[in-house]
Amino acid sequence: MVFFYKENDPIKRINFLKSLERLSFLLLLSNDYYYSITIIHPITFLNWATALSKNTLTVEKLIKEIEEKRQSIINNKEWLEKIKAAFKNEGFYKWQGIKYFLYEYELHLQNQSKTNRDKMNWHEFIENRNENENEFDYKTIEHIYPQNPRKECWTSRFSNYNSREKNILRHSLGNLLPLSQPKNSTFQNKCFSEKVSGIDSMIGYEYGSYSEIEVSKYNDWTAKKVLERGIKLLDFMEKNWNIIIGDKKQKADFINLNFVISKENINL
Repeated sequence: MVFFYKENDPIKRINFLKSLERLSFLLLLSNDYYYSITIIHPITFLNWATALSKNTLTVEKLIKEIEEKRQSIINNKEWLEKIKAAFKNEGFYKWQGIKYFLYEYELHLQNQSKTNRDKMNWHEFIENRNENENEFDYKTIEHIYPQNPRKECWTSRFSNYNSREKNILRHSLGNLLPLSQPKNSTFQNKCFSEKVSGIDSMIGYEYGSYSEIEVSKYNDWTAKKVLERGIKLLDFMEKNWNIIIGDKKQKADFINLNFVISKENINL
């Protein structure tokens, strides 16, 4: 608020918000409050606001300091290793930033489509929580490869993987999809072709969000596709927030899917 009181220039306001958002995303990516405060303590933001209000810090200098802090985090190899370790242990489904990230990717696809039509509402997306299930189980985030894949269409395609590997694939970044409308648990366990075209009163991927439409263009859904889409989403993360994760092999390692490369004899 202090910044907006001090600065009326719309360009500088936008630059400030962009810098702050990029820094905030790094903290969100850390997914650990106690580790985050070792990177940048909350008092830092208070100090910035105080200095700005007392005119001991200029608007231009503040933006520069935010960018310098962000860059110092990115250059910290320990930071990236801790993030990788956390996602390897828990996957991306329980990441507190998963909805924000998937929504940003949705906006990216909308921008590519060159249309102003919104297919998802941010407030509905973050508030639509299934109170009867685990607090992390959202109706608006779909596991493409289901959490309960009992149908033959799924068991046959993932038969080459053990229970641990299947669990990693389910919660992997590339297997998570933001939905334009909530789907019930019955639909979530349907075969991929049914998820794409829809069934009964449930709208399929091909008529859903921009992210759903993109996934609907795959002719099948396998472990290779989970890996492929996961790498694609990390490419977007790198570009959108100016983060360096690495080449395709390093990205596969980041999302803990090296075993897919080995079992499918993929040459990245």
